[in-house]
Amino acid sequence: VTADDLPESGWLALARRLMEEGDSRLALRAMYLASLAMLAGKSRISIAKFKSNMDYQRELDRRCHSMPQLLDAFGRNVGVFEAVWYGTHEASAQIIDAFTANQTTIGQIIADA
Repeated sequence: VTADDLPESGWLALARRLMEEGDSRLALRAMYLASLAMLAGKSRISIAKFKSNMDYQRELDRRCHSMPQLLDAFGRNVGVFEAVWYGTHEASAQIIDAFTANQTTIGQIIADA
């Protein structure tokens, strides 16, 4: 599965459905993929199956180095996603809320650019 399999809105709809079903871990993954789809849609990153989260962070840093708030918000979300998806952190309501706030910030910065 790659972020360009669905548009941002499709990933977000899937995340809402997964939250309703009680699968917050998969919902967080869908939200992360929505972030990547949004950034790719605005030509801030390019999606590739072989890229790691660090690759996306470096690419975003190269293309958006003049937007430190964007880089910070995306970096925080990568950390949250990795802690839940690859680590042992639970995708609690607080984690989801923090992720959503960062995602909103990312969207606002991209829209204003």
